[in-house]
Amino acid sequence: MTSRADTHDLDKLRRWQRDLADTPAAAPPVFAIFLVGGEDRAAHDVFRAFRASFEESNLGFAHLVIFGQHGVSETAIALRQELGVEAETSPLLVLFSGEGSRPRIYSLPPGEGDGPHNGAGAGWREALEGTKGVIAAGLATVNGPLETLKHICEELLNQD
Repeated sequence: MTSRADTHDLDKLRRWQRDLADTPAAAPPVFAIFLVGGEDRAAHDVFRAFRASFEESNLGFAHLVIFGQHGVSETAIALRQELGVEAETSPLLVLFSGEGSRPRIYSLPPGEGDGPHNGAGAGWREALEGTKGVIAAGLATVNGPLETLKHICEELLNQD
């Protein structure tokens, strides 16, 4: 039987693929993928901080997505493998920010953590500020991350 987490994340992956396909060439090369667990409240709060910032810059779902918030799903596990991160690691932010197809990986606070502003995984603040700089500079997507993410979505959806 398929779990709620599996159904939710697979539907989200399909939507993300459609939104990536519709992303214009002039869009900023900033893509943030959150890989969390249902109990990772502090990581969810970090996601909300990114979402607020991305909304201010008119960046939508193609640029910011979260997997696993309803529990570990097959999609989230497969996505971790495609992105080259271990399946059994703490919540992560996989961030493409700028040119190139290689992301930076940031550990996020697990569970309730110390809140999104303190403790382990506090490097996300600098990551968020960096994305704001890339967006403000007006850089456009030049293949790199967008094409990489389109390819990853295609690979994952072809596994079904």
